[in-house]
Amino acid sequence: MPPQLAPGTGFIIRAPQLSGAGTGKGQLVRAIARIAYDIAPNPFTSSGDRSELDKRLTAALVAAQPLIFIDNVNAEVLRSNLLAQIVTENPCSIRPFRENTKLVQIPTNAFLAITGNALRVSEDLARRFLAVDLDAGCEDPELRSFTREFAATVQSQRRELLAAVLTIWRWGRRNNIKGGLPLGSFERWACWCRDPLVALGCTDPVRRISDIKRDDPRRVQLVEFFTLWHELYGDRAVKIKNLDIRLRMLADPQGHGSRQSLASFVANLAGTRAAGYVMMRNIPAGAWGTSTYAVKRTE
Repeated sequence: MPPQLAPGTGFIIRAPQLSGAGTGKGQLVRAIARIAYDIAPNPFTSSGDRSELDKRLTAALVAAQPLIFIDNVNAEVLRSNLLAQIVTENPCSIRPFRENTKLVQIPTNAFLAITGNALRVSEDLARRFLAVDLDAGCEDPELRSFTREFAATVQSQRRELLAAVLTIWRWGRRNNIKGGLPLGSFERWACWCRDPLVALGCTDPVRRISDIKRDDPRRVQLVEFFTLWHELYGDRAVKIKNLDIRLRMLADPQGHGSRQSLASFVANLAGTRAAGYVMMRNIPAGAWGTSTYAVKRTE
């Protein structure tokens, strides 16, 4: 990605859980890499461990490749503070290997693509990624036959494909076109890359962010928690110690948490808005009073 466009959204290319292998997720990313940069990307996996993923991301940033490709993130809920920082901050601060305190600034204007079957992202990654869902419409996508080899076709027609992309971009820059939905932190990317496509009749990809958020298990938990709370208590404020057992189970499905962890869970939700509700905290006037909480409708 050119430095002038950073930051730009990351992309998730995903497919169904069991019938998603062979749909062409990796082929799509390799086609993007070939058209945009004329390179073959070097993919790596997430391993399912957040600290290990951060190490691999750091190594990829140090290598300064124009495209970061995380492959085969299957049936995972992806979380990473470093990944979130890479998408929106340029440069970003990373900690080199074997360094406990030293931070270095490194450019992050790489195209970021993640592929996987039944892949979901959580927390603050949801607004930073656009989703591309592939479904071959058959049980064994790898058995499909094609008349031409896809990668070879992209390679042979790279100049024409790149020229078409740049023509659309230039047309958008030279004309006063109507923009799509606003997307905070990515205004320049939206104006230069997304808006010309929307003006030509394409669906605004920013609309897909709501789908990603809806699939976020953390957000699903909050929606269920707020909905049940309001069903039980309406707008009435209650103390945490008086919460219904069903709310306690939603806050801690494994039943491992203490009363203090429940209090922390609820306190951290103060001001949070989800599914048309907002969690309100009522701070007592006295020094030794107990805070109460209420879930109220916002719409």
